This record gives sequence, structure tokens and C-alpha cells, in this order.
Amino acid sequence: MSETMVVLRHDGACAPNAPGSEVIIVGVERSGGAAAPCLPPGPLPAGWEEMSNVATGQGGLILPIALRGRAGNFSLPWVPGDRLFLLTHPWSGRVVVEAEGFQPVVLRLHAETTGVVAVDPRDGSTAPCSAEMISAGRFRRAGNNTAPSSATPSATLARPPDGHVQLRATGAKSPSSRGAEVILLRAEPKGFGRAMDLGPACARAGWQCVEELAGGAQRWRGAAKGLAGALTLPAGPGGRLLLLRHPWSGIVEIASGTACLRLDLFSAETRTLEIEIDRLPELCAVLAADRPQAVDGIVSEEAGPSGTADAADHVGTATAGAVAPTAQQPPARVERSERRSHYSRLLQSVDPARPLALYVPRWRGVALSTETLFDQTLPVPLGLEEHPDEIGPDDIAFLADVLLESRVRHFVVSGGDLFNLAIVRAVQDRAPDRRFDLLWHSNFLQMSEPHDWNLLRHWLQALRDGRVTRVGVVKAGLERWFAALDIEAVHIPNVVPLPAGKDRDPRREPGAAMTPAQPCDPPENPLLGLWLSGSSPYRKTPLAALAATTMVPGARLRAAGLDEVARRFVSDAQVPFERLWPGPLPRTMLHRQMRDTDLTLYVTLSECSPMLPLESFSLGVPCLVGPASDLFRDHAALREHLVVERPLSPAAIAEKATGALAARGAILEHYADYHAALSARSRERVDALVA
Repeated sequence: MSETMVVLRHDGACAPNAPGSEVIIVGVERSGGAAAPCLPPGPLPAGWEEMSNVATGQGGLILPIALRGRAGNFSLPWVPGDRLFLLTHPWSGRVVVEAEGFQPVVLRLHAETTGVVAVDPRDGSTAPCSAEMISAGRFRRAGNNTAPSSATPSATLARPPDGHVQLRATGAKSPSSRGAEVILLRAEPKGFGRAMDLGPACARAGWQCVEELAGGAQRWRGAAKGLAGALTLPAGPGGRLLLLRHPWSGIVEIASGTACLRLDLFSAETRTLEIEIDRLPELCAVLAADRPQAVDGIVSEEAGPSGTADAADHVGTATAGAVAPTAQQPPARVERSERRSHYSRLLQSVDPARPLALYVPRWRGVALSTETLFDQTLPVPLGLEEHPDEIGPDDIAFLADVLLESRVRHFVVSGGDLFNLAIVRAVQDRAPDRRFDLLWHSNFLQMSEPHDWNLLRHWLQALRDGRVTRVGVVKAGLERWFAALDIEAVHIPNVVPLPAGKDRDPRREPGAAMTPAQPCDPPENPLLGLWLSGSSPYRKTPLAALAATTMVPGARLRAAGLDEVARRFVSDAQVPFERLWPGPLPRTMLHRQMRDTDLTLYVTLSECSPMLPLESFSLGVPCLVGPASDLFRDHAALREHLVVERPLSPAAIAEKATGALAARGAILEHYADYHAALSARSRERVDALVA
């Protein structure tokens, strides 16, 4: 078929009450399997611009480039059978699509949640896009060798030259994986040194050089992705590789010297896997002997919430795929055919006469808060891997059926994703007497983030319309703002239970007495813990706390969730550390690591009602905090010991840390009393929310 042109005409119109009118083209699906196009050459027409870091709404998939129009016409080469990929989200507007020989079609792209649709310009028909479709059809830059290699993978991986490491994308995958891709996020020839440019090696191997993608807790530039073929890099002993594990990952073979390691990179939750090249032979020997428990530190994994073990266990995880959930954890993903039976089992123990709190398992802090505050909870959706942006109309209808069949008449939505509002409407349209309340976990500073503000404005309308009765907030003071808007609101502080017995140190054997409540000499070599989720680097920068570690006599650091900048700081500033993980740890692993430390550092710039300091105290480990939350404000002794009023001052953090280490016993006893009062206040406020 001959190539012609398709024209998008954008008049700047937007949907009623929509905050924007932009039209975003994220790619083109070529007919016959042809490669997706490069960006159009030359200047863009008036009203159109190139944009970067485009969130697609498909489980964290970020595209490096796209085209955005605010008004005016835009033309693209087109062959009948091609489909345009357009973004739908709250700021999307209306566009007219014209193709030669066909009637113009009008598309209204506004949607409450972010997604991508494939559009056929011949008739205007649309269909939702999967992440694999979007990735295959995304725009490329001219000159990049980005086409997938058609070479057949070799049966074995040849020995690489001395001083080199080789990664082969085998094209094989586990039955659970949705793809077989291998993604190398970063390669460091000499450990903490500068990362190498992967572009030339990708061009030689037929791999794709990805300008930017989301991986684990941060975005990565210049990553390498392969579906087949071997990538050879000049990196040997002392070097490190950082690989992505996610639902589309396949099996990779890594060779250096005489060692060759075969790993299944599939993971139900996106995370990263760091491998030390000079320890490949040791790792191969351990896996061959089936002794994963014998290794520690050969691979370091950024494990998601489905993981349950530390680095020694991760070796086994890497060979076997995803970690099975524990009895207390939601499964990674539940097939549609199995969802009804899962919910039936969960609802067997639910009392219809009492409120039921709904939460998204993927948001780990919200999930822990919800399960702690409410007696009855239900994961919606079921799986840890399932992203709210992937919940469609059929899922909404199913979940509304589940809530109605539960016979519960009072629900609390904890978190506030937009799909929850669709469930509220679907339930109340059939049963107007069903009550819904909201527990909002965001704070003032996060309102400046477009995503958070878009969520809140929809919930504000639902509160004004009476679909939602009352709102609870975990950030003290935010309830007064809601009240000023004539919305019923209550502040609910988070709480994490202590082990049974007020006078118990959780790190001691049952029945053992706590440390006497008096100052003592600090440990000779104190072990400090710094544990970040990686979700808010601008609000929770770790650099001051890392610098403070060098100022605490004899201190060593155990830290997780450190991005590239923080890890470089550790190296350049010679921060004394014992263990580092590049990403956040799963809760069970976090608790094991935290329990061994003497003090937690959680000195942040902006907080709601932070869970991590409460978790630390529940394990018998005092925790320093910044001035942004209300923690310890109403307890003079704990405020004096634990609140760092200058959170960006390493000296202030170090001074507080030294004092807290010396007064650990007194702090833990004070906290037992503080916790009792906090728990009573939290229960009272929860009762007020659902009254």
C-alpha cells in the first residue's frame, strides 16, 4: 500500500471541567510488523513540541520522547493499517483525525486515569494498548540502532575476552513472564566509579539503547535492552552490573572469565538486581551446589513487597523467579478467573455490620497503615503487582459486585486512587444507602504534584456531592483545611503496635527486662540504619544523614533505597558502611536488617504521619526524625532526644544521634508511654471517622 499522510487537527478544545486540552502522540504501530518511526525531521509546527519522560499509565512504563500539541495541525506519514498511539489522561483534549480517502473522525481523549489508546484513522476505532504494544510502537530518534535484533540466540555463550563481561539475552522466559527482554540499567567497570556509555556496545550487539526508563525506585538514562544476542562490555573484577527485574523480563546468561551464570530475571514487582562481576565464579559454585543460604552480598537486590528474604535469599530468588507470597501477604497477581474465589475466602471472616477499609496492596505504606488502623480490611485490587492504572470498566463492575455481595454497608477508601471513585459510583448507583469515607495519606507539599492534586480535586467533588461522607487525614492540620471547606474531617495519627508487654525490648528474649532508664556510654561501634522507599527524593534526601554518619564516633551504616547520587556520595565522602542496597527492601527483610542496628536515621523534609519511625520503635530501635511531622511533639523528653530541628545540617543530625545512642534505654521506656497514648488517640479518631 502507498504511503500517504494523516493529519491531526487540534483546536485547543477540552472536556467540561477538564484542567487541560493537550493532545499527546506517543507512537505509531506500523502495519506488517515494520519498525516504528523516528521523530519527524525538521522543526515542529506551531503549537506542537517534543516532550520527554512520558508516563503511560501502564505499570510504570515511561517513554523517553513523545509529541504534544496544544493547538494547530500536525501531519504524519501513514499507510492504511497503521494505528496511532495517543495518550488519554485528565489533561487531554479533543482532536480531529483526517486521512486521505476517509471521513474525518473526532476523538475526545479526556480520561480520569492515564492510559494509551490505539487509533485507526480510517474509522476512528480505538483500543487500549498494553505496555508491550506501546514500547514496540514508541517514537525513536534518527540514527539510533533501536530495532530488535532478528538474530537467533546461540546455544551457548562464548567466553568473553579478558577484562570483559558478556550478557546474552537468550530469548527464553519463565511461564509467568510476559516477555523475554533483558534490561541492563547500568554497568560500572570499577564498582562505584563512573558508569560506561552502553550505546556503542548496543549498536554492535543489536540491542536497543533506551534513552530513559523507570526502573525500581528511580529513572535511568542510557539503559540497554536486548531480546536476543550477546552484549560485550569492558568490565572485569571490581565491576558491577545493575539489571532490571520486572514482569516482562526473560532469562539472561552472564559470563566473565570461565564463569557463566544463567539467571531468570522475571519478577512480579519491578526491582533491580546488582551483580559484582568478580564474584561470579563464587555465585556459580553456590548455585551449582544448591546452597543459596551460603552466600551474602554476591548479588544485591532491590526487592519489592512480594520478597521475603535478604541478599542471601535473593540468589535463590534470581534462579527461581518471583518469590512466593507469605500467608500474610496478598499474591503478586490473581488471574481474573480466580478473583471471585479469592474474594469469597477473604470475605468469609468479614462482619457486614462493621466498616470495611479498602486499600491498594501495591502502595506498601498505605497498606500497612490501613491494616494497622482498621479491624477489617480488603485489598482492592487483589495483587501486589496490579497497578491502579490497569483497572478498567470490567474490573470496576466486578469489584462493585464484590462489595455489594459482601453485604457491608459502610466502606472506607484508604489511599484515594481514581478507580476507587468509579467503584463508589458503581456501588451507590445500585445501592444508594452504601456509605463511603476517605482516608487521605498525602500532605501539603504533595499537593503541588499534578498527580496528587488531580486525585484530590476529584475526591473534593465527591465529598461535596455527598457520595463520600467524611475524610480522615494522617497529616495533622490538614483536617482544618477540609473543615474550612465545610467538609467533615478528622486527623488520624498512624500507629504500629509494640510487642506484647509494655516493658519489653523487642530485640530481647521474651520476658527479658529493658535497658535501665538512665544514660549510658554509646556503643563502641554503633550501627546506624537509613531506610528509604525511594518514592520522594526531593522530600527525603539522604545526603545530610550520610554526612552525619562520618561524624558519629565509630559509626557504620546499613542503608537501603539509595539512588546513584547517594551511593556516589558514600564513595566520595568515604562514609563508613557495612551494607548498602540500591533500592527499598521488602518489609520482612527490612525488619531483619533494622533489628540489628542501634539507631535509625529518618530525618526528612516533608512528612504526613510516617510509618518507618514507628516500625523502628516496634523493633526496639530508636529513630531520629525531622521537624515536619507531629511525631514526639507532645512529649518533651522524646522531642529533645529525637527531633532534629535542622534536617539539612549533618552536624545537628550527628549531635542528636550521639545523644540518642547514649540514652537508648531511657528513650525506649519513654516511647512505651508515648505509644500507649498515641494508640488510644488513634483508635479514638478512627471511631470518629466511621461514626
